[in-house]
Amino acid sequence: MTFHKGQTTLVIICTALVLALYFLGQRTTNTPATDNPMSAAGMSASVADSLPTAGKTQLNMAQLAQNMKTKISKAGADSITYWETKAQNSPDAAAKTRALKEIARLWEKERYIELGAYYYRLIAQTDSTQNNWLEAANRQADAFQIAADSTMRVYLIENAIDAYEKTLRFDTSQTEVKVNLANCYFDGYPNMPPMVMKGVMMLREVTAKDSTHVGANLSLGRMSVMSGQFDKAINRFQTVLRKDATNAEAYYYLGEAYAAMGQKEKAREAFENCKK
Repeated sequence: MTFHKGQTTLVIICTALVLALYFLGQRTTNTPATDNPMSAAGMSASVADSLPTAGKTQLNMAQLAQNMKTKISKAGADSITYWETKAQNSPDAAAKTRALKEIARLWEKERYIELGAYYYRLIAQTDSTQNNWLEAANRQADAFQIAADSTMRVYLIENAIDAYEKTLRFDTSQTEVKVNLANCYFDGYPNMPPMVMKGVMMLREVTAKDSTHVGANLSLGRMSVMSGQFDKAINRFQTVLRKDATNAEAYYYLGEAYAAMGQKEKAREAFENCKK
């Protein structure tokens, strides 16, 4: 769940970092106070009880949707109302699911991605399949990346985590789902060690079976950068690049790791490769 806005963002960032290295010299990064978060198994009951869960953050999304109809075109609002009526009067789950998909599509068309994600969750609740929960999880996670309101962001990440966990109940071997779920723990709760460690342990399960897994190594490398373990981060990103030599995100974080270690030329080379 990183850099979902595409290659253009990375090119801009890496270009700026190359210039910064050229004109300003060595860069430093902030190192968190701990690089050895407590193990999930060792959490106290009070800590475990404080961990985020789906539904803990309450938002009346249905009411928000009604309010937002006044912000869009009359044609768009009328279409949404039409399908809302269809969903309410649906004779069965299949018909309701079709109507909810139309509502989700319409909200996304209006660029209210958070509301679209909410309706994808309703789809999964109506027709509880592996694919529907995965779709709901991905939509919630993507919406989290662009949401500006802090309460909305917490709501979205809680529900993304819940949806990914429900997806795994259908098939616990889904490695990509585990990587996405771990990224939710990292990106949603970077300052909460038990959540971070939960993600780390999940990624280690993936690399135990496939030591070269791109997504897992990329995420573990990011965590190593955040905790100041730059040598470990470099090894992770090099593993990724041996398997995927054009991975811009790996080059970006590799450049960050080299820059933090004062290896300016290697950092510049990594950022240059990120731009390609």
